[in-house]
Amino acid sequence: NKHLELIFPYFDGLDRMGLAITIFPEGLDPKTVNDLLTSLEMARTLFLDTIVRAKSMQKKEDNSSTDNPDKKLVSSFFNGLFGKKKAS
Repeated sequence: NKHLELIFPYFDGLDRMGLAITIFPEGLDPKTVNDLLTSLEMARTLFLDTIVRAKSMQKKEDNSSTDNPDKKLVSSFFNGLFGKKKAS
């Protein structure tokens, strides 16, 4: 029986975990193992990149929703008064 199931885990820290389950009903040729591992690593990179981008977008949304327009106005006013001046 040549049936083969390969479970390839993706771990990056405690909050980024996943796995790829690959089934080979006719088995796996040993000559193609390196190609398979390259493909699984590429999938891992896409998986982790997608998670990082999603978290980044979530942080941007959280920051933009908590910004107070009055706070920005006051901050820009004081930065204009006490900010670095260009040498003339």
